[in-house]
Amino acid sequence: MNKLVLKTIGITLVAILICIAIIYGVFALFFPKKMAKFYDGLGNDVLAVKFMDTAYQKSGDIDDLDKLCMYAVKSGDNGLIAQHLGKLFEDETFKNYCLNGNGIEYYDFMASRFVTSFYQVSSDKNAVIDKAFSLTDNYRELSAGYTITRVCISSNPTKEVATYLKDKLTNSLSSYDETAQQLANEDLVNINKYIAKNLI
Repeated sequence: MNKLVLKTIGITLVAILICIAIIYGVFALFFPKKMAKFYDGLGNDVLAVKFMDTAYQKSGDIDDLDKLCMYAVKSGDNGLIAQHLGKLFEDETFKNYCLNGNGIEYYDFMASRFVTSFYQVSSDKNAVIDKAFSLTDNYRELSAGYTITRVCISSNPTKEVATYLKDKLTNSLSSYDETAQQLANEDLVNINKYIAKNLI
């Protein structure tokens, strides 16, 4: 009798586990956005990124890409941030998406977060500097150019990288308004001081 009870309990547990696995599989396959939200609620940002990436691959929707990038930012993983925010700035519609929604401040926030992470994981610092300034329409606080200047100098770059940054900022000056030029010139003073200290 006890063996029958144990066998019944075992079969029931296996059936329950199979049902759970099937339900999980269905949600993972057909409702990846809901799975991403679920894991975000649990604080598992890496799995939230994974499922939101699946959702974006299916839809190609800028809203889904934006959500994916927010999960990536929340993860704090520089590799994930650089990978997924890189997609965001390959999308030519993203800037208009921001201007019609959260505004230029949101664009600058995402661009700054992208170049900060990209700088940490890339071996080609000059390429990151190029990318940052390509995402900077005006040199203002929190713009990608402004941010990469601080990230670069605080990381004790080689003289060559610091000089490249200086040249990039100098060559961009004419495209900025008067206020931005003043801010940029203040940063150029600091870059020149850094280079002067690292002449060898």
